[in-house]
Amino acid sequence: MNKSQREYACNRVWGTAAELKKKLKDSLTTGDKLTDQDRARLLRLGKVKLKKGVKSITRYTDVVNVFDFAPFDQKVDKSYERRAARIDAEATKVCDQIMLGDATEAAKLVDEYCGGGS
Repeated sequence: MNKSQREYACNRVWGTAAELKKKLKDSLTTGDKLTDQDRARLLRLGKVKLKKGVKSITRYTDVVNVFDFAPFDQKVDKSYERRAARIDAEATKVCDQIMLGDATEAAKLVDEYCGGGS
Protein backbone atom coordinates (compact mmCIF):
# COMPACT_ATOMS: atom_id res chain seq x y z
CA MET A 1 0.00 0.00 0.00
CA ASN A 2 1.25 3.45 -0.80
CA LYS A 3 0.88 6.51 1.42
CA SER A 4 -2.37 7.78 -0.11
CA GLN A 5 -3.98 4.34 0.16
CA ARG A 6 -3.01 4.10 3.82
CA GLU A 7 -4.40 7.60 4.46
CA TYR A 8 -7.63 6.67 2.68
CA ALA A 9 -7.97 3.51 4.78
CA CYS A 10 -7.38 5.39 8.04
CA ASN A 11 -9.81 8.13 6.99
CA ARG A 12 -12.47 5.46 6.44
CA VAL A 13 -11.77 4.00 9.86
CA TRP A 14 -11.97 7.43 11.56
CA GLY A 15 -15.13 8.27 9.61
CA THR A 16 -16.73 5.04 10.82
CA ALA A 17 -15.58 5.79 14.37
CA ALA A 18 -17.20 9.24 14.18
CA GLU A 19 -20.47 7.70 12.96
CA LEU A 20 -20.39 5.12 15.77
CA LYS A 21 -19.81 7.84 18.38
CA LYS A 22 -22.66 9.98 16.99
CA LYS A 23 -25.06 7.02 17.11
CA LEU A 24 -23.88 6.23 20.63
CA LYS A 25 -24.36 9.82 21.78
CA ASP A 26 -27.82 9.99 20.21
CA SER A 27 -28.84 6.78 21.96
CA LEU A 28 -27.55 8.02 25.34
CA THR A 29 -29.03 11.53 25.12
CA THR A 30 -32.25 12.29 26.97
CA GLY A 31 -34.42 15.37 26.96
CA ASP A 32 -35.09 18.00 24.34
CA LYS A 33 -32.65 20.59 23.09
CA LEU A 34 -33.58 24.03 24.41
CA THR A 35 -34.75 26.55 21.82
CA ASP A 36 -34.28 30.30 22.10
CA GLN A 37 -37.95 30.56 23.05
CA ASP A 38 -37.46 28.00 25.83
CA ARG A 39 -34.51 29.98 27.22
CA ALA A 40 -36.50 33.22 27.13
CA ARG A 41 -39.41 31.55 28.94
CA LEU A 42 -37.11 30.14 31.64
CA LEU A 43 -35.53 33.57 32.12
CA ARG A 44 -38.94 35.29 32.41
CA LEU A 45 -40.07 32.70 34.96
CA GLY A 46 -36.85 33.15 36.96
CA LYS A 47 -36.02 29.44 36.75
CA VAL A 48 -32.34 29.82 35.77
CA LYS A 49 -29.48 31.09 37.90
CA LEU A 50 -26.34 32.99 37.04
CA LYS A 51 -23.31 30.84 36.36
CA LYS A 52 -20.65 30.93 39.02
CA GLY A 53 -17.82 33.33 38.34
CA VAL A 54 -19.78 35.82 36.23
CA LYS A 55 -18.22 39.21 36.97
CA SER A 56 -19.98 41.43 34.45
CA ILE A 57 -22.54 41.40 31.68
CA THR A 58 -22.25 43.66 28.64
CA ARG A 59 -24.93 44.32 26.08
CA TYR A 60 -23.22 41.82 23.75
CA THR A 61 -23.08 38.96 26.26
CA ASP A 62 -25.02 35.87 25.15
CA VAL A 63 -27.43 34.51 27.77
CA VAL A 64 -25.98 31.00 27.47
CA ASN A 65 -22.63 32.37 28.66
CA VAL A 66 -24.18 33.98 31.75
CA PHE A 67 -27.06 31.78 32.87
CA ASP A 68 -26.95 28.07 33.76
CA PHE A 69 -29.44 26.25 31.53
CA ALA A 70 -27.87 22.82 32.16
CA PRO A 71 -30.66 21.51 34.44
CA PHE A 72 -33.18 22.08 31.62
CA ASP A 73 -31.13 21.08 28.55
CA GLN A 74 -30.36 17.69 27.00
CA LYS A 75 -28.33 15.30 29.12
CA VAL A 76 -25.86 12.71 27.89
CA ASP A 77 -25.39 9.58 30.00
CA LYS A 78 -22.17 9.55 31.99
CA SER A 79 -21.04 6.33 30.28
CA TYR A 80 -20.69 8.12 26.93
CA GLU A 81 -17.14 9.38 27.48
CA ARG A 82 -15.87 5.96 28.54
CA ARG A 83 -17.59 4.19 25.65
CA ALA A 84 -16.48 6.82 23.10
CA ALA A 85 -12.90 6.43 24.34
CA ARG A 86 -13.15 2.70 23.60
CA ILE A 87 -14.29 3.46 20.04
CA ASP A 88 -11.34 5.85 19.60
CA ALA A 89 -8.91 3.31 21.02
CA GLU A 90 -10.15 0.63 18.62
CA ALA A 91 -9.91 3.02 15.64
CA THR A 92 -6.36 3.96 16.67
CA LYS A 93 -5.42 0.30 16.93
CA VAL A 94 -6.84 -0.45 13.48
CA CYS A 95 -5.05 2.55 11.92
CA ASP A 96 -1.78 1.52 13.55
CA GLN A 97 -2.17 -1.97 12.10
CA ILE A 98 -2.99 -0.49 8.68
CA MET A 99 0.16 1.66 8.77
CA LEU A 100 2.38 -1.19 9.90
CA GLY A 101 0.82 -4.12 8.00
CA ASP A 102 0.68 -5.23 4.40
CA ALA A 103 -2.04 -4.36 1.87
CA THR A 104 -4.05 -7.57 2.26
CA GLU A 105 -4.13 -7.30 6.02
CA ALA A 106 -5.04 -3.58 5.83
CA ALA A 107 -7.94 -4.25 3.47
CA LYS A 108 -9.20 -7.00 5.77
CA LEU A 109 -9.01 -4.68 8.80
CA VAL A 110 -10.91 -1.90 7.01
CA ASP A 111 -13.59 -4.38 5.93
CA GLU A 112 -13.96 -5.68 9.48
CA TYR A 113 -14.08 -2.27 11.13
CA CYS A 114 -16.10 -0.39 8.53
CA GLY A 115 -18.52 -3.15 7.64
CA GLY A 116 -17.22 -4.24 4.23
CA GLY A 117 -17.29 -2.69 0.82
CA SER A 118 -13.71 -1.46 0.61
